[in-house]
Amino acid sequence: MIDNAYVRLLYIFAGTCFVTYWFYLRLLNPFIDSALAIVKCALYVLLMFFFGCVGKVYMVIKKIIGDPIRNVLQRIHIRIHIPLVMKVIVYYLVGFGIFVLDHLYGTKIYEADETTFYHVVFQG
Repeated sequence: MIDNAYVRLLYIFAGTCFVTYWFYLRLLNPFIDSALAIVKCALYVLLMFFFGCVGKVYMVIKKIIGDPIRNVLQRIHIRIHIPLVMKVIVYYLVGFGIFVLDHLYGTKIYEADETTFYHVVFQG
């Protein structure tokens, strides 16, 4: 190992210059393209099994649960409509719950946008 820091810095600078010059001459581009193609193929082979299993499980769940529900709803022509008032109430409850968690347990959910929310002091 090189003990002198200046010589080590000189070697790093020279190596960087050589690699930059090789990129300028387009000598490393085919190597990088080939390396990325190998990595892409390896990821595809590894993830193909996982996503294949996920797709099969999704199809089974859709066949067992989703299709019968869809058929029943299509037969009786029920359109599920959630009123706007209910949506607003649910959004307020979720927001208030996150706000309480933020202040009681010290989470940092609303910290990114503190200008909108006022600080509330809870007991304890």
